[in-house]
Amino acid sequence: MKKYMYILSIIALITLVAYLESPNSPLAHPNEGTNMYSTIPSVEDSDSPGATEANSNVENAEEEAVLTSLELKLEKTELVDGYIIETYREYEIYNNEAGEVIESVATEHYEYLKYLDE
Repeated sequence: MKKYMYILSIIALITLVAYLESPNSPLAHPNEGTNMYSTIPSVEDSDSPGATEANSNVENAEEEAVLTSLELKLEKTELVDGYIIETYREYEIYNNEAGEVIESVATEHYEYLKYLDE
């Protein structure tokens, strides 16, 4: 009898966890499962040179179907205190329906990787 209660309690626990992890759960976040990068508003800085040109290119491209993605590109590699430090910068890549790159805009987001130089 104890064996059946043990198995039944495990099944009930698995069912409860599955329900709480589902999108129908009262604990589920309303934006869970959506791509947060597609909803990031673009910040227009009209004081910087070429900003109006870049914005007009994007606005013209928006008339067509534009696919936006984020990509990290290697900016520089340094040797500091016996470590190799790679600096990557994030870029917003605008592609048309054919997959051709319309524009690549650098963001202010950087990521760093640190390796031991052997």
